[in-house]
Amino acid sequence: MKENNDFEQRREHQRINTCIPMIISAYYNSLKGMILNLSSGGAHCVLEEFLPLKTKVQIAFKLPMNKFESQQLRLQGTVIRIDHSTKTNAYDNYKFAVQFSEVTPDENKIIEDYIAEKKKNDDNQLKDFMK
Repeated sequence: MKENNDFEQRREHQRINTCIPMIISAYYNSLKGMILNLSSGGAHCVLEEFLPLKTKVQIAFKLPMNKFESQQLRLQGTVIRIDHSTKTNAYDNYKFAVQFSEVTPDENKIIEDYIAEKKKNDDNQLKDFMK
């Protein structure tokens, strides 16, 4: 019998693991970090600085669409989850989730196209590995 995964059922948007450099702006500061996974609804990020829950942010990043093209995005969002357990010493980071707000249809399409292409490439690499 297959168990239902409530967390997966709550996902509204398709999500992909990734490692994309970003600049996040909050409280008049700009900080460098990484996007660990991405959907058109939000991102799971890592940063050396702590951002409180409900912090309004802007995330700027480039999505590599193919070998020759990338798309620059600047999205507004809100910090909705923080993983406090990742900050254990001076070299660790904070992981947090940002829910995007006001994503335009064009921005949504860019993110969904990136996810579809990355999933296709990941699937092809897995098939090649399994041969």
